[in-house]
Amino acid sequence: MPTRSPLSRLSSGFSKGVENDGLMADINTTPLVDVMLVLLIIFIVTAPLISQGLNLNLPKAEAPVVKPAVDPVVLEIDAQGDVFFKTKPVSEQELDQLLAGFKEADDQTVIQIRADKQTTYEAIVRVMSKATKNGLTKLALITDPPAPSGKP
Repeated sequence: MPTRSPLSRLSSGFSKGVENDGLMADINTTPLVDVMLVLLIIFIVTAPLISQGLNLNLPKAEAPVVKPAVDPVVLEIDAQGDVFFKTKPVSEQELDQLLAGFKEADDQTVIQIRADKQTTYEAIVRVMSKATKNGLTKLALITDPPAPSGKP
């Protein structure tokens, strides 16, 4: 009978004194590590897309013009972010007072925001947040209707 070295007996498994021909008692973690690395790469790639937005060129949609039941209040914002009411400039403090007055007159008042194409998102959100802070929750954005058929 061939003799085995003491080292081969220790490396053959957990059982003492019993030789184990090729059976492995260790857990193979290589597939687990492979899957974890793939998941890590997927999360690294998709995380920036979740926290930011995509730069989209949205299509124009044709929709009928909706006429509100009550006369809306139209606030205009120019490209520099200045707010106007009936073509008169309105300061931040005057805007708060104006919106509070509309809330007292009728809490169902619709605030329509007509902003220039170059207006920053921040300026529009600032006006919307002031309106909601003053209790006016019916807000709308005014856009131009699409060009007639045949014209871009």
